[in-house]
Amino acid sequence: ETSGLDVEFQVGFTTDSAGAVQLGLQLTRILDASYLAGSSYTPSLQNWTIANPFDSAKVNLDWTKGNFSGGIQGFYREDVQFLNRDDLESSTTFDVHFSWRAPWNASLSVGTTNVLNSHVEDSGKTDTGLKDPFESVSGRIPYVRYQQDL
Repeated sequence: ETSGLDVEFQVGFTTDSAGAVQLGLQLTRILDASYLAGSSYTPSLQNWTIANPFDSAKVNLDWTKGNFSGGIQGFYREDVQFLNRDDLESSTTFDVHFSWRAPWNASLSVGTTNVLNSHVEDSGKTDTGLKDPFESVSGRIPYVRYQQDL
């Protein structure tokens, strides 16, 4: 259960020679949040409740021309304090991507998440198994993705 405010703005323009450019901004303030969850990693139910409101923001710049597109995205989240578990430190990431839409209904994308390689330092504290091991990966992650539409 989460309550808060979320505002998103987008503006764009199109030219014949340079393609289309879109700028987006999203601002979020989480006022109150409480989560009750269980997973295969932790068989018992876990209860997460934030202690104080926190903010996050996302800005992105995307470009498209014909079958090609690309963009950059920045994300920021303030420190998150919980009533009943360790706090999360603030997080800032920048991502880049470039895609080509193939004539046979496929898409080939290359990019990098977390280009600046920002990560939260491991303080050695345990989190009582609340993290999914695949989501706890941090650092710069380059990728190549092929997607075929059927």
